[in-house]
Amino acid sequence: MAAASTVPGMGTRRLTSEATLLAYSPTHGVVRSDAEARYASLILALIRRATISLSRQQLDEALYWVGSPDVVNQLLSDEEKARLAALRSRLSDMLQVQMGSRLDELLHTLERASCIRVQGANFLNGAGNQPAWIPDVPEVGELADLLIAALKVRTTKMEPGITQPDSTRKKLAQ
Repeated sequence: MAAASTVPGMGTRRLTSEATLLAYSPTHGVVRSDAEARYASLILALIRRATISLSRQQLDEALYWVGSPDVVNQLLSDEEKARLAALRSRLSDMLQVQMGSRLDELLHTLERASCIRVQGANFLNGAGNQPAWIPDVPEVGELADLLIAALKVRTTKMEPGITQPDSTRKKLAQ
């Protein structure tokens, strides 16, 4: 076990395991900055707040909507749109995160930590606690709730027999 150390940018948070140090490292970690740690928090919140499970497609859609709110705004009420705009403003550094290929590595890291479970192409809440390197940010949880609500609306609108305006159907297909 590595000696306790403070990771730069994480304030006074103490990290005690080598696995934690490898998960959060400015040069070699899956998560390399505070903004990426908040992004990881969003991913974990989305999976944990989904009713039953969250498919990879739904996760990818929600993460896309974070950076490009035009589509998600069509699925939200006026009050929710205003809240989304406020959250985007408060979490602006997180919105710039581009995990790229490290997203899969992050998901595997969360699975190894028992935070999530993978069942086929779906992610489920795991029994493990939130890792120390993932901050608990209330605004991130609120953002996850809005995105989950939008996913539910989109799913309902896309069910057979339910029609959508052409403009919505075109934007959802993009």
